[in-house]
Amino acid sequence: MLEPSDPEECREYTKLAFEISEKFKSPVFLRITTRVSHASGIVRLGKISQEKRKGFFVKDVKRYFNLPPRIIKMHEELLEKINKIRKFSEKTKINFVVNDKIKNHVGIVTSGASFNYVMDALDDLGFKLPILKLGLTYPLPAKKIKNFIRKFKSVLVVEELEPILEKEISILAKDANPNLIIFGKDALPRAGELTEELVIRAIAKATGEKSLAARLKAYSEKYRKLKIARRFPLMCPGCPHRASFYAAKQAAGKDAVFAGDIGCYILGIFPPLETQDFLFSMGASEGLIHGIKKATGQKAIAFIGDSTFFHAGIPGLINAVYNKSNPVIIILDNRITAMTGHQPHPGIGITGMGEETKEIKIEDIAKACGVENVRVVDPYNLQEMEDVVKEFINKDSVSVIVAKRECRLLAVRKMRKAGIKIPVFEIDQRKCTKCGKCLYEFACPAIFEENGKFYIDKDLCLGCGVCPQICPAKAIHVMT
Repeated sequence: MLEPSDPEECREYTKLAFEISEKFKSPVFLRITTRVSHASGIVRLGKISQEKRKGFFVKDVKRYFNLPPRIIKMHEELLEKINKIRKFSEKTKINFVVNDKIKNHVGIVTSGASFNYVMDALDDLGFKLPILKLGLTYPLPAKKIKNFIRKFKSVLVVEELEPILEKEISILAKDANPNLIIFGKDALPRAGELTEELVIRAIAKATGEKSLAARLKAYSEKYRKLKIARRFPLMCPGCPHRASFYAAKQAAGKDAVFAGDIGCYILGIFPPLETQDFLFSMGASEGLIHGIKKATGQKAIAFIGDSTFFHAGIPGLINAVYNKSNPVIIILDNRITAMTGHQPHPGIGITGMGEETKEIKIEDIAKACGVENVRVVDPYNLQEMEDVVKEFINKDSVSVIVAKRECRLLAVRKMRKAGIKIPVFEIDQRKCTKCGKCLYEFACPAIFEENGKFYIDKDLCLGCGVCPQICPAKAIHVMT
């Protein structure tokens, strides 16, 4: 397992992961946590390899026949392989010591994103400690760790969530430094992400430096003065999912049970849409809503995205049909995998390499799974969307609505590239009755209130044209 801490290391470790995998014939995990994924920084590409090799499968029963008694031998081979990688981990440059020349009775061991918190904390404190940064965290470099911890009275282990490193270091310390005091989850939380302030507190506890308490107080006061606006995360202006949620809630009523799934549409859980009553795992929405429908008989709707449906939604749909359930499944087809960066999926006719391919239609899959009530609807047409939900909500068998409309960010990008003018809407203040439906019920982030009046930010509006359908006073129109 490799754990990068910044974008440059992500590039470096990815390349190294392939090298290790090929050298030792082993899978390699590249552990990218949220904060590392959200980071930005300079990445030096270097030479980009254009090497292309054609694979060839060599039949080898001894290598691939993983049944007894061969499986026992394979386990032995695996352990031998791990030992070889452990020797590699002792020498690799991604396991290294920072501030090696600094003399102190306390050292720090850390990895991945936690390393950044440590460096920021020490920088703000104006304090330096020796730090062992582990980039390859499994198998651990036992000798390197022993050599590091041998010279300290105390070691602070900074890691998020479970005390994996802490437990391993405790075992190694019995031989290398039996009297070593190890600070870990007694100084840092076991749940949630770390913060710089938490790490500063842990450093103060591990070092016993009384001067750090005053610096911590100054640090806390500095950031406590910052006023950050609190708001719920929102879907993008013009997002077709917002229209789907709004129409479904209008049609089924707020007392219907709404199942969520994995995608950018999980933001429907927040007010005022509130159309995700639970979220479990990719593809689970259909199975759970099937069970709820069977157990309660309540009105029940599951929302699942297009790429999520292709990944993990088909078995759940078959299960609901086979077991004679009758929820409404709304498949949010925005023609792309939007949440993770606009990657293609089987429903759009483009491969991951940008080649044209067979377009797999979601509605055809639904029919092949035995669903009799299938309708493709444009969610921007609110009335039609509401009407279909009302029609399907009381059916005796499973119903599928494919809410088909391209992700607005992707659509606008294409329109701008093609030189097509994007319509921008405005609110006629003479007609507006200040009912607030556009903002407080539909929640488009391009709409805002100021001094009791409602406006549309022309820089944020992406011209979807849904808000005029919501306005009871017909006060919203295209800017001229």
